[in-house]
Amino acid sequence: GMGGASFDPFSDFFGGGMRRQNVRRKCKAKLVQLNITLEESYNGVTKEVTVDKRVICSKCKGTGAADPNAKTSCPGCKGKGIKLVIQKMGNMIMQSQTTCDDCRGEGKIIKEKCKKCEGKMVHNIKEKVKVDIDKGVPDGHRYTLKDQGDQFPDVDSGDLVIEINLQKHKDFIRNGADLTYKIQISLLEALTGLKFVVKHLDGRNILIKTKPNEILQPNKLKTVK
Repeated sequence: GMGGASFDPFSDFFGGGMRRQNVRRKCKAKLVQLNITLEESYNGVTKEVTVDKRVICSKCKGTGAADPNAKTSCPGCKGKGIKLVIQKMGNMIMQSQTTCDDCRGEGKIIKEKCKKCEGKMVHNIKEKVKVDIDKGVPDGHRYTLKDQGDQFPDVDSGDLVIEINLQKHKDFIRNGADLTYKIQISLLEALTGLKFVVKHLDGRNILIKTKPNEILQPNKLKTVK
């Protein structure tokens, strides 16, 4: 922010701390969770997610001023962004530099703020983003969309990070690369044989049956490749 604006980009965007010269700054990455079903994870899908993010104000072009060309040098620091502080300690005189509190180190002030962004140089928007989900994507996997996050003038755009949140399925449980299907059977079926059809995540009907004279034990796992 400039000219007394309450918006502090360094604490909100970059995590605070002193600015370093000759180091290109970048907005913090924005994390968004995306809920998908087990079917979508198995088959792969393209999903659309709505993202709330900050973009550079189009009206003032990121200057924060009603007139983008009306910004003037700060009289407090004469456009340098810093002030010299002189302290006398006994017979010694100490001189140090501090960030100008009038312009917050920007070296310029705004006489009249932009009405659209209220002098903050950015404003919030909702944007729809498409994400291609790979087949077999695991829970918690993150997709990084470079430079599609928050924006701020004279700073590199932040990244948009999409985190996959895999929803529970009514029939299947995912165990790594395997799928577990639980079924409750009778004692008669365990002793004499069992045959039933399972609808797979891709829509196929798979016949599951025991071998001749096979006796099923409690909690036994039957593997179908």
